[in-house]
Amino acid sequence: MYCIFNKAFRIFRPSPRPANVATLVFNPATTYRRNAFLLPKAPLKHSLALLFSLALLATPALADGLASEQKERLIGAIGRRLEQSAYAYGTDFSEWTNHVDDFRDRIDSSDTNKELAEALQDALERFDLSHLSLFTPERARLYRKGKRMGVGVSIQKIDEGIFVTSVLRNSPAWQAGIRKLDTITKIDGEIIKDIEQLRGEPGDEREIEWIRDDITYEACVKYHSFELAERSEFYWITEEVAVLRVQSFQYRFYKIARINRYINRAREARAIIVDLRNNRGGLAFYSQHLASKFVNRKSVFSKKINRKKHRKAVKLTGNNNPTLDQLSEYSKITRPTVNLRPFKGELIILTDSLSASGADIFPASMKENGRGTIIGEKTSGALQLSRSFDLPYGFRLYTPVAEILTPDGNRLEGNGLDPDVLLSFEEAANDRIIFDKALEELGYGPDRRRLALADFVDRYAYSE
Repeated sequence: MYCIFNKAFRIFRPSPRPANVATLVFNPATTYRRNAFLLPKAPLKHSLALLFSLALLATPALADGLASEQKERLIGAIGRRLEQSAYAYGTDFSEWTNHVDDFRDRIDSSDTNKELAEALQDALERFDLSHLSLFTPERARLYRKGKRMGVGVSIQKIDEGIFVTSVLRNSPAWQAGIRKLDTITKIDGEIIKDIEQLRGEPGDEREIEWIRDDITYEACVKYHSFELAERSEFYWITEEVAVLRVQSFQYRFYKIARINRYINRAREARAIIVDLRNNRGGLAFYSQHLASKFVNRKSVFSKKINRKKHRKAVKLTGNNNPTLDQLSEYSKITRPTVNLRPFKGELIILTDSLSASGADIFPASMKENGRGTIIGEKTSGALQLSRSFDLPYGFRLYTPVAEILTPDGNRLEGNGLDPDVLLSFEEAANDRIIFDKALEELGYGPDRRRLALADFVDRYAYSE
C-alpha cells in the first residue's frame, strides 16, 4: 500500500529575498531555478488601510482559488509591475498579454491558487529569464520563514533513475537516509522516469527506493517544509589548506561575522578552497563581501545595468537598441566591500550546475581579476538582480530589475561560467573526486592527496 501523491508547484524555485532589498537570487529558468520579508515603514493610516484591504481579500469561499474577475485583476497587476519595474537585456515585457493568451484555457479552468500559479508561471517562462517567478500565498508564507517544500534533493536524470547530487540536512530525504551519489529508482512502487514524479507537498507520504553501492534501500518519506539552505562551514583538509563551504548568500544562512572568523582562521594558510556547489544565490551584498576576502577594494566586482543606465546609453549613443558593449560602458560599477587584509594565498573555487546568481558572479569576478582556479561544472547562468513585489490576494512576484555583467562586461544570464577544470555532474557531486582535483591543482601528489582525503570526505559529507 503506497502513500498518496499530489504534484507540487515547484521544487527547485529560488529563495525569495527580503522585501525592498535588491537580490541576486538563484532561480534557473530550467529545472533548478529564489527569507523573510521586511515590512516598510508607513503612516498609521496607510497601515490601517492595508489591513482593511487584506481583510476584504480574505474571502473564505475563495481561500484556495480565485473567481474570474480576481484572476484578471491578478494578471493585470503582474503586467503593470513588469511594465513599471522589470528590466532584462533584450526583453519586451509588453508581450505579457500575448503570453497569457497562450495559456488562457488553463488559467480559466484553474480551481486552486496552485493551478493558477502554475499556468501563470508557464506564461512568465516565455520570457526565458531566470529571476522571474510567481509565488502563491501559501508558498510566499513558507518562504517568509526561510523554508521550502518538497523532498530536499538536487538531482540529475540518468538511465538508471534519478542521480542525487546533493541532499539538504534535516530535509525529508536526509531523514529517510538518502544521501548524495545515491540513485533513486522507484517511487510508490513505480520505476521513476521523470523528475516530476518526485514532487510533493507537506504531508504527502511517498515510498521511495534507491540504490547505493549496489545495495537497494527503501523508506516511506514524509514530505515537510525545511530550510532553504545550510549555513556556511569551515574545515581543514590538510594543515595548510582550508575549505570554506558557502551554500547560500541568503541572509539567514550567510553570516558576515562567521565568514570573517573563518577567513581569519585561515589567514596563514597556503590555500582556501571555496565550495559554492548547490549555492543558489541570495543578497548581492554578501557575494561582494566574500569577494572582499580575496581581492582589494579597488577591484571591479561586477557591472550593473538597470532601466536608468539603459536610458543613458540610448541617449549618449543615439542607439535605441544599444549593444551589450555599449550598455557595459555606461553601467554602474560595483566593488567588493571594504576589507583591509584580503587573503593572499591560493584560491580554488568549486562549482556545479546549481551554482547560481551570486555563485555565478563570484567565481567569474575572481577569474577576471586574476584570482583563483575554478573546478567543477559550468555554473547555472542565472544571474540577474531581482526584487519581489506584492500582488493582489497574497500572491508575490519576483522580477529582474537589473542585468549583472562580469568585470569584463560578459553576460552570464543564460550562459553560465565555464570552469578551468571541467568535471561531469557525477564527478562534481563526488567530494572525493572534486577535492582530489583541487589538491592536484595545488601540486599535491597522489599519496599526499589520498592521505588528506582519507577521513576528510566523511567529515565533510556527514558533519552535523
